[in-house]
Amino acid sequence: MRSSLLPLLALLPGLALASPENLLAIHNPVQAPSGSELKFEASAFAGNDLYAAHRLADEWANPPDTRPGRNLAVGHARAELSAQYAGFSVSSFKRFDGFGTATRDAVNFYYGSQQPDSLLARPGTLDLRYGFTGFSASGVRLGWSGQVQEKLRVGFSLNLMKAGILRQERIKGTATVSGGVGTVAGTRTLLYTGLDYTPAAEANINDFSPYAQSTTDKGQGRSLDLGMQWDLRPDLHLTLIANDLLGQLSWKQVPELTQNFNDANWPLEFNVPGSTAKITGTNRYRDYTLHLKPKLSSSLRWDAADTWGVDGGFATRAGVFLPEAGAFWRWAEAGIARLSYEPRFGSLGLGLGYGPFFVEGRTDRTNLNNAHTVGLQAGVALRF
Repeated sequence: MRSSLLPLLALLPGLALASPENLLAIHNPVQAPSGSELKFEASAFAGNDLYAAHRLADEWANPPDTRPGRNLAVGHARAELSAQYAGFSVSSFKRFDGFGTATRDAVNFYYGSQQPDSLLARPGTLDLRYGFTGFSASGVRLGWSGQVQEKLRVGFSLNLMKAGILRQERIKGTATVSGGVGTVAGTRTLLYTGLDYTPAAEANINDFSPYAQSTTDKGQGRSLDLGMQWDLRPDLHLTLIANDLLGQLSWKQVPELTQNFNDANWPLEFNVPGSTAKITGTNRYRDYTLHLKPKLSSSLRWDAADTWGVDGGFATRAGVFLPEAGAFWRWAEAGIARLSYEPRFGSLGLGLGYGPFFVEGRTDRTNLNNAHTVGLQAGVALRF
């Protein structure tokens, strides 16, 4: 009978169910019914449209693989220890989140800053728009999950967090290339807890040098997660999840560097000494509250037989839509395997579970040195 597959699937919720939520580190507050459980899991994911993931922050030796419109980079990591009893749960967790978008022109300009001849040889005007937000936090998650109707389970979690690192960068402007010289007009703003203070006598245009030095205070935050699982039929199951609702994190006295490019020549060595005033800006400390962007996911699972099934769904955040589809197979008495594909970055995922243990890996290329997308999730769930 198909129902015989359900207890096994419940043992491995992060693997066996449709898991587009793994692409955006979405937590599912709907717990499988059980007496008690102790679980540890860790995950990391990095995916982008541009370049090899592990060299994205380094100097690029080759041209990037850009796409029309918005180019995307997503990264996150999680570590969590949780305990559940009679529908109530408590967890201790650490999270890292990074999300960036850029126009194709902005990506090519970044590459051109390392290879100027490649950019200055092509006259035209480039649209420079880039945004990145990255942060870390640690905290405690308090949750409840239960059956509200025969075919409907719901869950919610309250996340109480301590803010960690913050990096938020915004660039908006244009670069015009003519006669072998580029002219840049626009603004760059960097809000970063890791900006080091440089005394005014030693500072240059890229240094953070306010009138006085201060210390950043990392404050508190919170968010709410909601979820539901609806059994449409004995073999068909719908899951809906929302994360980071009403979410926010706060900091005090965060370093902020603002640079205004007022038709400045580029590369900067083309500027004569008298033109350095074309690059102006401000340095200051400011209090900041980060309002977390809600993350949503929806997935549908069909248990086709006792030994196999298929699933599909999507995860979304800030207008970015990440679909995924997969199939899973039962093997032995307590084993399960899942194969999945997501088309945004073109990556394949393979997950294996046996008893309380599960592991899942993801990549878009067999050569991990050149992979734009890499991901790994592993954990153990002990039920009593």
